[in-house]
Amino acid sequence: MPSACTELDAYLEQLDQRTDLNAQLLKIRKHIRKLTERYAPGLFHCYDRLRRVPLEDWRAERQRMQKHKSSFTDDRRFRRQLPKYLMELEEQAAKIARL
Repeated sequence: MPSACTELDAYLEQLDQRTDLNAQLLKIRKHIRKLTERYAPGLFHCYDRLRRVPLEDWRAERQRMQKHKSSFTDDRRFRRQLPKYLMELEEQAAKIARL
């Protein structure tokens, strides 16, 4: 599988060979080339390390991450009943301190 940098270079080469572009498209092509020259050196060092995964694996990982996130966001007691929530935290801290 070609790297992202190789694919971009091939695309830009094809774009450079086009002779049917009007003035505005030539300006855009020049802009794309400048952006590529500016950002490509730092862009692809980590991008090419990414691997393609099967859709089922990706969905399973997304679901796992959502469950992990929900463990932090589902308990919204601190917003609704802040004094009670803080008291429970203090009680837990006191129990830990007694150990």
